[in-house]
Amino acid sequence: ATNEPTPAEQVVKVGETPSAEKSISNLAELPEGTKVEFETPVDASQPGDKPAMVLVTYPDGSQDKVPVTVKVEENPTQAATNEPTPAEQVVKVGETPSAEKSIGNMSELPAGTKVEFETPVDTSKSGDQPATVVVTYPDGSQDKVSVTVKVDENPTQAATNEPTPAEQVVKVGETPSAEKSISNLAELPEGTKVEFETPV
Repeated sequence: ATNEPTPAEQVVKVGETPSAEKSISNLAELPEGTKVEFETPVDASQPGDKPAMVLVTYPDGSQDKVPVTVKVEENPTQAATNEPTPAEQVVKVGETPSAEKSIGNMSELPAGTKVEFETPVDTSKSGDQPATVVVTYPDGSQDKVSVTVKVDENPTQAATNEPTPAEQVVKVGETPSAEKSISNLAELPEGTKVEFETPV
């Protein structure tokens, strides 16, 4: 035989249809008009290495059979592609902590992600309470994140509130307002005052 088709490993996701062309690495070197097809369809319904036979038909009607392997991989779960980060939260004795506040990058996780404590956090006495947050993604996959809830007899308002910075734009010579530099001022306790440490 003057032509030597060589096998190539191809990777497909579960449920995807593999292409016989991708299982022959030197297809471009074979005569123009060469056709390739799997002798029998490859079952990609389950993950694993699937042995298959590619039938190579040349323009003159002659054929080669090439044994190949198709790797079928699980679709990556949202748990595999996301990394929730723990955040420390402070609550008063007897207060119920929020699982959302124990995940620092909640806004970066897929829309529809749910979080909850694996078991209720005991806030009956002060101290650091270790807890596990179960993060459930829209595709049903889960991550578990170890977090700490600080239970404080009488925490300061600075410990229980988290002012978030906001960018503000002023014209040259205009005096910026410290209030406009805090995006969640409305969520902070009534009577909270903000000012620049040094004039801007």
